[in-house]
Amino acid sequence: MKLEDIRPGVDINGILPGELGSVVQVEPHGSEALTLTCRTSSGRVDSRLLFRQDESEFDLVEQGRPWSFGGDGTLFRLVSEA
Repeated sequence: MKLEDIRPGVDINGILPGELGSVVQVEPHGSEALTLTCRTSSGRVDSRLLFRQDESEFDLVEQGRPWSFGGDGTLFRLVSEA
């Protein structure tokens, strides 16, 4: 993950020890650093200064939709007929 990928609303793993952080605010400081403000699932807000060399320490968490219609229609039909 790159510093440029961090924006409000994304969830990041590795920013806060043992917790998932949801980005609230990003304040860039040139191209090599930024101040990140994030919120944990418990509601705690924390700020951290991130540098380009810290990019390998965190990962973007892809949040799936709470529900979708992307299931296998053939399998659904088989189950509903059973």
